[in-house]
Amino acid sequence: KTLFVPSTIDRDVFKNLPKSEARAELGLPAEAKLVGTAGALYREKGIADLFGAWDTLKLDKELHLVLAGPQDGSIPLPEGDRVHYLGSISHKQVATLFSALDVGVMCIPDVLFGKYCFPQKAYEMLACGLPVVASEVGAVASLLEDFPATLYQYGDSTSLAFAIRLQLENRQLVELPIKDWRSVVAEIDAEIRSALYC
Repeated sequence: KTLFVPSTIDRDVFKNLPKSEARAELGLPAEAKLVGTAGALYREKGIADLFGAWDTLKLDKELHLVLAGPQDGSIPLPEGDRVHYLGSISHKQVATLFSALDVGVMCIPDVLFGKYCFPQKAYEMLACGLPVVASEVGAVASLLEDFPATLYQYGDSTSLAFAIRLQLENRQLVELPIKDWRSVVAEIDAEIRSALYC
C-alpha cells in the first residue's frame, strides 16, 4: 500500500497575529496598505511579475511594497521610500510578515518546478489570515481554483496588478482546511497501526 503524505506547516508558527503588532515588530508603517512576499527574489522564481506590477501599483501613494528573502543579482529590487526590503528573515519572522501584509503575492513560474511544487507558501499565508494573489500555475492554481479572483496570468504584470487591486478592495479570504504536522503524523500512525494489527 502506498500512503501519500503531503508536506504541511507548523500552525504554532503560522497563525494570525494582530496586524499592528506584526508591523511594529518588523518596523513597517502602521497605517499604510502593504503588499508583498517572502522567498527567493530571483528572476527564475518569477519575481519579475511582482516588480512589473509595482510599476503601476506605486501610483497609489498609500501602497507600500514589502520584500523578504535572498537575492542573487539576477534582477534589481524596485527602489523608493515605499519599498521595504527586510533581507533574509527567520522562519518565525516570515509568519510575522504574513500577518503584517494586506495582500500576499506568490509568483509561481510556469515551469516544471512551478507546476508540481507543493503550495506550502500558500498554506503559510492562508494560515496567517492573509488575502492572497497567485499565478495560475500548477498545484497553486488547483488549490485556488474556487477563488478565480485570486489568480493572475503568469508573465503578465498588468494581470497581477489588477488582481492585487481587487484583493486590496475586497479582501477575499480563502477558507481551506490546512492540516498541521500533528494531523499528518496522526494519519500516518493510524495507517501503520492498521497494517501491523490487521
